[in-house]
Amino acid sequence: MTTSNNTASARTIAIGDIHGCADELEQLLQLIQPTADDTLVFLGDYIDRGPDSQRVINTVIGLRETCEVVTLVGNHEIMLLDAIQQPLMQSLWLQFGGQQTLDSYGGDFDSIPADHLTFLESCQRFHETEAICLYMQTTFPIHRSTNRILRSCYGRIYPNCNRPPMSRASE
Repeated sequence: MTTSNNTASARTIAIGDIHGCADELEQLLQLIQPTADDTLVFLGDYIDRGPDSQRVINTVIGLRETCEVVTLVGNHEIMLLDAIQQPLMQSLWLQFGGQQTLDSYGGDFDSIPADHLTFLESCQRFHETEAICLYMQTTFPIHRSTNRILRSCYGRIYPNCNRPPMSRASE
């Protein structure tokens, strides 16, 4: 989690890699106690591996009534959407925690509610304000006003990198 203040009362809080762990997300939200002035930016990977992806999605959707919510897509959401559209991708997704996601929905693709699929399809690849740039995983933007590179790799944000990033293999 990374926190920065936009004003004395408004916060922008980035949360990543929930991976179906609804209890832990709810504990974090109790600590944060988001208000209407806050913006929560979720960095993707809401699903897979943990026991309750369905509850995680319900929680994130429900937060829209409390504060501003920005949802970025992660590789696990992309794998699920690919598995739905391309049956040959299903076994790959299931190997990376997809079975736990299906189990949380009752065991099959048809049990995933339409509003959850709409949510996953609507997740953005990046979020940018005047103060921050958050991008999906291995996209490496250069911030316009400071000319500094902000890197987000698997939910981690590196705001102070002042050299072009190398490929993942050379890091």
